[in-house]
This record gives sequence, C-alpha cells and structure tokens, in this order.
Amino acid sequence: MLGGDAAVNSAVEDDIADILGEATIVRLAGADRYETACIVASETVNALGDGWDGTAFATTGRNWPDALAASPLAAWAGYPVFLAGPGGFDPATQQCMDDLGVNGAVVLGGTVAMPLSVLAQMDALGVTEVDRVGGDNRYETAAMIAAWGVENLGMSYDTLGISTGKKFPDALSAGAVLGEDGYVMLLTPTTYLHSATRQALEDNADQIS
Repeated sequence: MLGGDAAVNSAVEDDIADILGEATIVRLAGADRYETACIVASETVNALGDGWDGTAFATTGRNWPDALAASPLAAWAGYPVFLAGPGGFDPATQQCMDDLGVNGAVVLGGTVAMPLSVLAQMDALGVTEVDRVGGDNRYETAAMIAAWGVENLGMSYDTLGISTGKKFPDALSAGAVLGEDGYVMLLTPTTYLHSATRQALEDNADQIS
C-alpha cells in the first residue's frame, strides 16, 4: 500500500487484511508525498540491488503530468523517482538521494516546474550526470520524455499508450503496464489532439503497430 492513512484509510487496510491476511500487506508511507517518494525509491533500489545503475528521475511534486509521462520509463529501467518542491529538494530528500548513492539524474520538466536550484543541489550531492527533458507544457514534455526513453533506454513506440493529460488515474494505471514491455506513453487534452502529440505520432507512425 502506498501512502499514509490520509491517502489510503486504515479501514481499507483492514478490509484487505480480512481478505488476504495481515502478513500480505506492506504500507510504504511518509509524512508527505516527498518522504513517501523517498521510501518508495529506497524499496525500488533495494529490490533491484546490483541491477540499479544509480540513475533516478527527478520531477516536481506539485503536479503530476511529468512524472506520469515518465512512469513507463521508470518501470522499464528501474529508475526511482524523487519529488521536488517549489524551492527544490527538501533536506530529507537530498539525504535520501545521497544515502542511496544517486549518481545520475534525468530532470523532468522545464525551469518553471523544476527550478535551477535543483541542479545546484544535485551538484552538491555529487550527481554529475544530469539530463533535463522538458517542453513548454505537459504535452510537449510527455512527447520529449517518450522520445528520450526510445533513444536512451531502447524503448519503443510499437504499442503506444495515449491518455488524457487532464486527469491522472488512467495513465497512472497504464504506465507500469506499458513500461513492463518497453512501450512509451503520450498525453493529450480531452477534446482534441495536442499539436505536440500529433507531431510525435506523425514522426513515428511507421513504428506504431
């Protein structure tokens, strides 16, 4: 279970325990979304062991589209995701990154979403391999993230996911499934195909089956 009692109430946990037994439940939860992200990151790194190369995603914790677009990439590559606030990473997140040994990062979003202070913080932590992937809006950023995954992680447009960029549940549910097989995802507004999404489709139409 992900999140504290405010996110998933203990009554839900009790109902699950009645069905599956208490021993089957592990709750990963911090005091806020930033601490919870660190706890999940730690579990990810521990599960991967030597299979993790030290690279992580870094994105804003104030909004969800950029992290959402990267969810297939995170699932495919096994990269943990760290969240930043308006002023960058809080001290606890910086300590978590240092403790886990993050040595490379992909910063998701432009300087409005992820301020330049984030890069300075990473430099102070010794994270020297930093790449920023961000457009002017969530749709451009999602297209750029998909392209980055194909170019740098060996992912594919073959079975492409397309979801609304207005709400998160559908894409959130699909991200890990797409990532398991190395497929990427694009976002679009609800009532029309965004120009950045359209361009990505046109550019890669011959790869999409």
